[in-house]
Amino acid sequence: MVHKHFEALRERIREAMPPHAREEYARYASWLYGAIGDPEADVMFVCENPSRSGVEMGHRENRHLGIEAQWRGKRPDRLRRALQETGLLRHGQWRCYVTNVIKEIWMAGDGPPEPPAVVACRWSETLQWELDVVQPGIVVCVGGKSHKYVQDLVSSGLVDLGGASLYQILHYSARKADETIVAQMADGIRNCLRAAGLDGGEGLPRYS
Repeated sequence: MVHKHFEALRERIREAMPPHAREEYARYASWLYGAIGDPEADVMFVCENPSRSGVEMGHRENRHLGIEAQWRGKRPDRLRRALQETGLLRHGQWRCYVTNVIKEIWMAGDGPPEPPAVVACRWSETLQWELDVVQPGIVVCVGGKSHKYVQDLVSSGLVDLGGASLYQILHYSARKADETIVAQMADGIRNCLRAAGLDGGEGLPRYS
């Protein structure tokens, strides 16, 4: 059963989706909720946006998994593996919250019909709503683009982190071997947890 938070988030996304993107989003809306994990977690990860290739693959191969079809595939699985190594995803139980700055779908090489920074501003109210609900202790941006989006939204006053510390780790699409990327992402997550005082000394969050 899907947590009511994600049902509410999906409705917010549907209402905020611009006209040019509504038809495509509706095609995947049965499983594409826009976020995954524990809405009461101390740690929030913020990625960029759903990629068209990833969404199409998820719909083709994993939509029977429902909300768990999100952040799956050759490269997104690197994030899941890094979360498993750090204790933030264990035996199917999420101990973190994962979302995107931007909810619209596009291919990384093509980009949206508007500058990404403009699109990020359009979705700032949705991200703020998620922050207000989750109330994380730390916000970890996955990759430099999402980090810049969030920094700019905070600087412009469109997003308030509510006292949460902001960090950045490597993006899972980096062009290196899977094992290398997973290890670097896991190390980055551990460093973020330690910096925020959430690490129990063995790479596991204290609250676990």
